[in-house]
Amino acid sequence: MPGADPSLRILVVEDDPVVLRVYERRIARWPMNPRVVTAGNGYEALVRIGLGKPDLLITDLHMPEMDGFQMLRQLRKMSELADVTIVVVTGLDPADIEARGGIPEGIPVLPKPIPFDRLRDIATVLAARKQQHTPPKTRLHAPGAHTRFPE
Repeated sequence: MPGADPSLRILVVEDDPVVLRVYERRIARWPMNPRVVTAGNGYEALVRIGLGKPDLLITDLHMPEMDGFQMLRQLRKMSELADVTIVVVTGLDPADIEARGGIPEGIPVLPKPIPFDRLRDIATVLAARKQQHTPPKTRLHAPGAHTRFPE
């Protein structure tokens, strides 16, 4: 993949600005040094995804404007985003989630308070997987090889 970025990209979607700052500060201490982008609702998240696909999407469900339920349904319709790992972190209980139509199959739901250790474990696995699949940034004059330019 030309121009592949070896750093882990994380998008956090949460409507509470204080909680977003907590996410940013805690994730900044993770050993894989991920790049974090935030969004305050589902609409903003979809725009951010269009600007740069994340490796990991961490989202709340209960948000104004476009909530996490609507956003997740839209994301699952886009085959080009099938490889994005999605994790829901919510204060809603399973009955509330089902009453609102549920979420797409295969997306783990973690309860609040935010389980940073579990999220870090997920991110660690993704970062290791990404490092294994990232091609070298440059190949100079190898027969039949395409040149990759440094980022």
